[in-house]
Amino acid sequence: MNYLVGSGTKHGDRTGAALGVAIADHFQPIAENYFSRVKLNVIHRSFIEACREETAAQVSKMKKKEAAAYAADKATETGWVSDLMTFSVSAPFTEEVIGGAA
Repeated sequence: MNYLVGSGTKHGDRTGAALGVAIADHFQPIAENYFSRVKLNVIHRSFIEACREETAAQVSKMKKKEAAAYAADKATETGWVSDLMTFSVSAPFTEEVIGGAA
């Protein structure tokens, strides 16, 4: 069953990349839909990506609920989304892949 998940992810990545979909245009991580659902260290790491290390340092000293709200407030201004929610393609598109998608 694992091979299906990998295949689906790869297919989704290729489709999203081919269509030029930018997740940040359609989804904004907030406390309710992202930050409150991940561990504090993930909030901190995400916040480093979205902002700067100096700003993110405050998050590691907070309780999770407070950190989730703070990160959501600050990250909203940046347009950041998790790497897990973006499309990436490691292999180039071939004519076969493009023809199969049509």
